[in-house]
Amino acid sequence: MAPSGRRWNYMPRSVLRRISYHVPCKFDRVRMQLVCHSWYLRHLPPLPPQLPWLLHPLAGGPAFSCLFSGADDLRLHRVRVPADLRSARFFGSYDGGWLFLASGRTTGNILLNLRTGRRIPIPETPTSSARQRNPA
Repeated sequence: MAPSGRRWNYMPRSVLRRISYHVPCKFDRVRMQLVCHSWYLRHLPPLPPQLPWLLHPLAGGPAFSCLFSGADDLRLHRVRVPADLRSARFFGSYDGGWLFLASGRTTGNILLNLRTGRRIPIPETPTSSARQRNPA
């Protein structure tokens, strides 16, 4: 009899696709692929768009709240948000793990990639009321 790990390796692609259809959350898909490395090597069907992401503040910092991960419960996926951005206001998200955050009251807008940790400061732009006070 084959070890249980080997049976996972030989799961028919059609069965794997059917299971993955019921796992639309990207974080849960990663966990699914950790069960068996050969699943990672197979191409699973593409995920449906999951934007916007929702952030729910916890005592230890923000956590990604995935509304797609469970039918009966709301699972929180802990993400590593740098300490200096844990009190930032969340304004939006973009595919690829990007978040648009405001880290200050009127300045400090930043794009943060949750996958890589890369930060891109967003330059300040004058508002229309500021242009009216200081015409060029």
